[in-house]
This record gives sequence, C-alpha cells and structure tokens, in this order.
Amino acid sequence: MKSSWTIIFDFGNTLAPFNEREAEAITADIAACAERRAGIGAASFTASWLAERDADFRRSAVSGEEHDFGARLSRVLAGAGRAPEPALCAEIEACAVESFVRHVRVDAEIGAALPALAARCRLGVLSNYLLSEPIHRVLARDGVHGLFAKVIVSKETGFAKPDPRCFDAIVRALALQRERTAYVGDDYRIDVEGALRAGLRPVWTWALRTPLPAEPDTPHAAVRRLRTRGEYLRFLGDPDAVLDAAASS
Repeated sequence: MKSSWTIIFDFGNTLAPFNEREAEAITADIAACAERRAGIGAASFTASWLAERDADFRRSAVSGEEHDFGARLSRVLAGAGRAPEPALCAEIEACAVESFVRHVRVDAEIGAALPALAARCRLGVLSNYLLSEPIHRVLARDGVHGLFAKVIVSKETGFAKPDPRCFDAIVRALALQRERTAYVGDDYRIDVEGALRAGLRPVWTWALRTPLPAEPDTPHAAVRRLRTRGEYLRFLGDPDAVLDAAASS
C-alpha cells in the first residue's frame, strides 16, 4: 500500500552505526597519515584535531554553518609548524574518506528493510558531515543509494542541522509537503528539534546509538520515539502506523 508520507533519514546511527568506535578509528587513521606524510606525531595531531573539532562545533552552533575539513586541517598543520601544502592536504583528506568507507556500514537489517519501504514511500537522506563523498560511497556500496530520491550531506549545502537552512535544502530539492514529511534521526537537539523548527514530523530513534541518550523532561508531543531495534524495524515496515497514530510516550 502506498503511503502519502515522505521519510527523510539521518545517516549516522540511523542508517549506519556511527558511535565513538567509528569516530575514533577514523581519527586514528587520519593521525597516522599525518604522522607518515607530515612528520607530526599521531598523539599530537589527534589532540589538536579534536580541539579544532570542538571549536568548529562551537562556531557552528552560532553560525549554523557546516565545518570545513580543509580549513580544520590547515589550522592543525599550522599549529604543528607545517604549511598546508595542497598535495599534503589532499592526501590526508583522501585518507579520511577511505577510512570512513572502511569503518562504516549500513546496518544489515535496516538495509534489508529499505527496498520495501521505498516501494511504499518516497525516501531521502539528509546528514551532517564535513565531507560528502564517504556517505554517498557507503550508501552506494551497501546497495541502498538508489532507493533514495535525494541524498544531501550538509557539506553540500554549507549549513548543518539543526539550522533550518540545511533542512530547507532537501525540502526544495524534493518539493516536499512539510506536513507529510517525517525526519528520522538519533540526536534530539540536532535532528528532532531541527525537524520541528523546519516544520517536519520528527521520529527519534536510538536503536543504533551507544550510549543511550537522555530523554528530555518534556518532549514535544509531535515526536515519535523508537527506543529499540524492534520498534525501529516495525516502523520501517509500517511507517503510517507510527506517523498517523495519536501522539504517545
């Protein structure tokens, strides 16, 4: 049965696990590349990279703009006394892309549920990340990219969730009816509150997330919560039963 809902997914911890293990593995690979190619100790590079990442998050919280991998890398290299030579920066960025693709995979059960869902609903992906290539490549490698009418990574828009301008990019691209569009994500502030501000129906799942997030004291009545893998998979099998149901806890 066709559904009138369009469902837009986040990527990390919504379609593919992306927790501390994955993030730390990618950072370690980038640091090893910097040590090998630029002579910067891996521990020193990692500390500087994480400090600059945190500074990027603080800036983004104010401006709404997505982080820039090249700009962050240039600051880290400059702090270590290295010029941001184009060839060096390109090699480290390529390492980051390959590391992401190596360490991140679409969850098998979720991937298996998507073809039937795509036959029923129009689907899309809207994800935050400072590089767009690896997300597209993971979705393609794992056989699901073609199921989505549109895949947008924040790097491509210049803005990051929860900024409404990021959500607006996929609304425009797919000419969405906001009141019949659900946004599925794992982060309450970024995904749920961002979707609410964008006029979309938020679906909050933490089936792939570790550790489990804290729940807000007074979650918005429009939010649909999928606490377990089983609940999430049932939603993928019958989204209308969740989206059209009366609000509940």
